[in-house]
Amino acid sequence: MMSRSKALMLAVTLAGTTLSAWAQTSELDDVIITNPRWLEADTLSDAAEFDLDQARALRLPNFRIEGNQSVLDDTITTDRNGTFDIRRDPRSAALVLEVPLYTSGVLSGRIATATAGLSARQAAMDAIRQDILFDYIRATSNVVQARRSLSVRIATERVLLKRLAEARARLASGLATETELSLARERVEGARAESVRAQGLVRSSEAVYWEIADKPPAAALSLPRISQFGALPSSLPEAIDTALRNNPDLRISSAQIARADGLIRTARGQRGPQVSLRGQAAYADEELFGTTVGQVERVGAFVDARWTVFDFGALKARENAERSRKQALTHNQDALRRRIRREVVERWNERESAIQQVVRREAQLAAAELSLEGLSLEASAGRRLRVDVLDAERDVSDTRVALSQARANILVAEAGLLALLGRLSEVPSNGTGSSVTGKALESIAITDNLDQ
Repeated sequence: MMSRSKALMLAVTLAGTTLSAWAQTSELDDVIITNPRWLEADTLSDAAEFDLDQARALRLPNFRIEGNQSVLDDTITTDRNGTFDIRRDPRSAALVLEVPLYTSGVLSGRIATATAGLSARQAAMDAIRQDILFDYIRATSNVVQARRSLSVRIATERVLLKRLAEARARLASGLATETELSLARERVEGARAESVRAQGLVRSSEAVYWEIADKPPAAALSLPRISQFGALPSSLPEAIDTALRNNPDLRISSAQIARADGLIRTARGQRGPQVSLRGQAAYADEELFGTTVGQVERVGAFVDARWTVFDFGALKARENAERSRKQALTHNQDALRRRIRREVVERWNERESAIQQVVRREAQLAAAELSLEGLSLEASAGRRLRVDVLDAERDVSDTRVALSQARANILVAEAGLLALLGRLSEVPSNGTGSSVTGKALESIAITDNLDQ
């Protein structure tokens, strides 16, 4: 059985992991909801919801009040009395209730158009969310990688400065030559140039991060875990199928085609009969020379019908134009499917290549460290030059930087792949992501241990 102390340590560890994941999710939410692109998309989505509400309201009864106040001067000519003017002041007011009975598909077309417009806006919000998350993950990876590279370069420079001091001491003792000292200086200058370059990369990557997150990167910046956004497919065909079903751009395209269908239905319905029921309660009076001469109260129900028989082909031309737009959108969607399929294959291959690159870099680092250890022993015994040791140390530092970059490449490749699949915005309920098998699990483990 597990001891009480071990159980307590496990509980503390799980609680810390949960709090860390919650804090990171909260930070990502802040990055998204403060982004201007997201705010614009959110506002446009609200506008699309209002458009849908307006379209649905057209089916409901419409109450309105109508009023009229006019002044009329009538000139009357008679054979006997000649011409005289009569001033009249008619007034009227009416409460009108109107309900559409049959619109030949106009209202249903408008509702379908508004619904598709809202779907397109929501898909656009999802696409923008995933774009922001991908940019944030890539910017975070670049900052962490640039800082790690700078740390390695500074450490290498310090080691080479120490080796330069040793070379000077050996030269003073007659155990080294001027050539060896010059080579040591050359290694130091090269390391300094690499450090300056690494500092520039740190500053530029931090500037990009600041633009995306709207704040400077923290001193102890950590990478988000890809596993918190959802599991990667286990095979390339599954990835392609998922992308063709979930990709936000394809969802936007499908919504645009559905909106074109609604516009076609609306245009076609406008050529058909429009029937509505109208109820009216009206009151009218009329004054003649300032004296009320008549009052009328009227309550009635009417069936209004309208059917455009001939309009020189204007409505038919509009319907044909909407059909042509739908056909163009369909062709565009076919091209988009092909592009997304190609990009999924490219991202998948990039991820596989990055995984293989990590394996090769790990083997290369092990070989470089072993070579450095052997050269150091041989140099201590006088069988190797110190310059050989310096070269071996530089190889080790370069390989460490390359290994770190390869691990970061896995993170960016997986984030890009998830974005294409439409899954980058997913957060599993358990906060750790679904389990995956094979290289996908191996790559996530490598990514999650990027800072080790």
